[in-house]
Amino acid sequence: MPLWLSIAIAIACILWALQQFRMFLICRGRMYSPTVGSMEPNPTLSAVAMRSAFTCIVFAALVLLVPWPKFITYVFVALTARTLLDTVLAAFGRSIHAIPAVALTPKERRAVFFNSFSKAVGNAVLCAICIYFIGL
Repeated sequence: MPLWLSIAIAIACILWALQQFRMFLICRGRMYSPTVGSMEPNPTLSAVAMRSAFTCIVFAALVLLVPWPKFITYVFVALTARTLLDTVLAAFGRSIHAIPAVALTPKERRAVFFNSFSKAVGNAVLCAICIYFIGL
């Protein structure tokens, strides 16, 4: 990939991360938005915005540091790591959806955990395929 394209993609990722951080502040009720207006603090939307911001920052670094064919592998490694972290947090009731464990029945907790776990397995399979065909 040409250097100018890598820099353009990285700048777009950083701008998207800044937009998501602004959305985090809006969802926490710390910033006023002319479009949305004043919001009550919403932990679910703020968690989604922060996860998106951190992911975009990681992607910006990957675009600048990793050569093109291996970039795909590193994107799937980052997505798999994010999903595994979310699965571990889902086991304790603190996942991206921020549903406290006490608010769910044991059956619902298992459903949330297995939903996160199935996403982690799917991402791990895609990551393994990329590592096998493209390499690290």
